[in-house]
Amino acid sequence: MSRNVRRILIGVAVSLISGAVAPAALAKIPGKTHCYGSVCHRVLTLSETQAEIGRPRSVHASHYDDPSRDRFNPSLVTSSGEMFKPWETDNAASPVLPNGTQIAVYNPTTKRGAIVRINNSGPYWGNRTLDLSRGLADKLGFGGRGVAKVVVEVLKAPTPQEAKYSRNRSYKRVPGFVGQVAGIDALRSAFASCAGSDHRWPKCADHNKRPPGRALPAANVNIVAAIGGVMRDTACLLTAGLACAPRTEIKAAATKKGGQRSRR
Repeated sequence: MSRNVRRILIGVAVSLISGAVAPAALAKIPGKTHCYGSVCHRVLTLSETQAEIGRPRSVHASHYDDPSRDRFNPSLVTSSGEMFKPWETDNAASPVLPNGTQIAVYNPTTKRGAIVRINNSGPYWGNRTLDLSRGLADKLGFGGRGVAKVVVEVLKAPTPQEAKYSRNRSYKRVPGFVGQVAGIDALRSAFASCAGSDHRWPKCADHNKRPPGRALPAANVNIVAAIGGVMRDTACLLTAGLACAPRTEIKAAATKKGGQRSRR
């Protein structure tokens, strides 16, 4: 069994246990305000997200990993319905941007950038408004440190269907980690090239395909999907229906010492 498959199965097991006993949480809905503890964020509407295109903003970002390695992340199930892939560099979570939003992320300290899709909610901790996959944080140069100030720009707002929860969904892939770039403008130009039908930009020539060596056998994908369904159905039964609604990840009631991030 490959390392990634083993991580997924361990993570799903953790999700099954935590999902069965955790309280239900509302799905991330555009235009609605969601709180965890004392931290509240309002999710932008689709029109507000569209208006953010071309407006770079500096934000505080953290990262999260799969449940077998990250005790503050209890689930592989995201608020969009897509399975969380921590080793991929094309996904991130945001408490303010709707699921399905495509953004550019630039780390001015390392001069590295990426083009990613928002597919989850969180973090709900301090002033952080972006949670990258562990794989992307490593590529951008702050995996070991845990947090960084990055520049973010919305490249494309989601459609209503993309922003809506869909069980076991699979978004169209985006380029992910790009490498060293001149700045956010370069990422915007790269995205425009990727959006063309001929995909002339080398980094995005195969951005709809899983990188070599990362593909999961079809049987394993089906197993993970089936276990995910059982997890949600079990939570539904054990909570008398409270957990039947799509839910975001449940933040563990703990904090890390020394300025480290706290998970949702």
